[in-house]
Amino acid sequence: MNSARQNAITIHGTYWSAPDTVSLCPICVNDAGSVNTCSSCGVTICKGCFDEGALERLKHCPQGCDQASLLDRTAAESSIALGKKMLNSTRFNCVSQGCTWSGGYDELDDHRQSCGSKKKCDFGCGEEHPSETMAEHRQVCVYRPCQEGNLKTNYKTLEEIKAVKRKIEQSSEEELQSKALKIELFDRMMRVYPLAVEAALKDPEPSHLPQMTVTVLNQPCGYECGYIATSCEELSTHYQRCPNKTLYCRHCGEAVQQKKLAGHETSCDQRPINCTFCTVSILQGTMSDHIKTCISYPVNCSLCLNDIARSQLAEHKADECSSRPITCDKCLEPTTPGELSVHKQGCRFTQPICLSAKTRNPITLLPQPDSIGPFYLQRDSDDSTIYMAFPLEKLFNVSNCNTIFPEKMKCRYAGKPAEMSEYSSDYREVWQLHLNQKCTSRYESNEVIETYFDLLDENQNELAYFKMHYHGNKKVYVNYPSNEGKADLDFATVRVLLQNQSPESAIGLIRIRKAS
Repeated sequence: MNSARQNAITIHGTYWSAPDTVSLCPICVNDAGSVNTCSSCGVTICKGCFDEGALERLKHCPQGCDQASLLDRTAAESSIALGKKMLNSTRFNCVSQGCTWSGGYDELDDHRQSCGSKKKCDFGCGEEHPSETMAEHRQVCVYRPCQEGNLKTNYKTLEEIKAVKRKIEQSSEEELQSKALKIELFDRMMRVYPLAVEAALKDPEPSHLPQMTVTVLNQPCGYECGYIATSCEELSTHYQRCPNKTLYCRHCGEAVQQKKLAGHETSCDQRPINCTFCTVSILQGTMSDHIKTCISYPVNCSLCLNDIARSQLAEHKADECSSRPITCDKCLEPTTPGELSVHKQGCRFTQPICLSAKTRNPITLLPQPDSIGPFYLQRDSDDSTIYMAFPLEKLFNVSNCNTIFPEKMKCRYAGKPAEMSEYSSDYREVWQLHLNQKCTSRYESNEVIETYFDLLDENQNELAYFKMHYHGNKKVYVNYPSNEGKADLDFATVRVLLQNQSPESAIGLIRIRKAS
């Protein structure tokens, strides 16, 4: 297996060689990333930035992912242990000349202090540094060579001369006459006086052309990034790329340091973006408000718990959801589309019913095709006689002035489509059925059919019969335009039936038959 490609990486100011699987923290760019912050691209930040609350200040992934995929603090914390373990299992190599050290992340600081390939600074400060950081040290060494005007010395001495000058300029006449200050100034001036005199008496270098006075600088960057320039040209060049240089966000116009500009512009509230869900162009800072009304935003269906686009949720709940409430077209009991096929396998009203009898021949009832409700036909018979089946125990509903069937039902009777409605009248204490055939055109009127409504048990025993509404006749006029077309069974009869109900009888039947 080929080893991973090695890259140079800076950790706390020191260069190391590490596999390219190690990434720098995109926030401080000075440590290895170990805390996962984005569920989309997996970018990591360092533990130091995480502890300082960088995650809470971010509004979007540091890598600029379009999705709002930042992890919350709890989820990010859960990745710390794994991230640290992976860093410690990675081999970092020392890049100092002649050093072959290799170790894990936690061992870097110890090796940095003990690396045997350090060199002593040749400016005379006495400090030792690895060769790869020596150039950086030389730029800030207090004993680095420095020239200002004719005076050539080191940076520390030059600063001392300036400090003595400022002390004299800022002291009052009374302070200058004090013995303590005179002694202090004398001691300090004795150290720098020879250098100042030598510089003052030195002739400038001859030149055949008039020359501008050039001051050799050891000037720190005005943006306080730590860089120190040795010339005006060098300082000017540095300012073009200084990470602390102030630039302005192209979206909101806010002043931002150059090193933070890319991250700021990515997370800027005024940045125009397209909504991830509906692609409408909005400002990034308004996304949370936009989502509240976004027509394509996925909203959780309270029935099936799936996410559905907001604009499609009402239609989904009404027509498509597999968990929406529906009723079985035979028993009319509540179920769902997802459970309907299983329900029908066990529904008793989708199965034939065998009616036995001691004095009559057994008959078999088959579910009436295309009906809505528990309607049956006798095998090998026409629809001039139909049956309605129901659990006999539901007569308790009738006795309490409730109905048995939850909705209007549809069947075929005497050669035509018909509708069956059910009522329960507390005032008149009757259970009422209303069978009415549907006209096929506006000019048609249905024939009045004299019909018997009988209540049977599974043994074909006639338990009771319905009577014509108001008149009390056994014949009911189906399709009659007034109340004579309704069939009544009084509550008193129902209560007697419940007292005498046979425990073996589970199903009740209403036989609807055309009078001869």
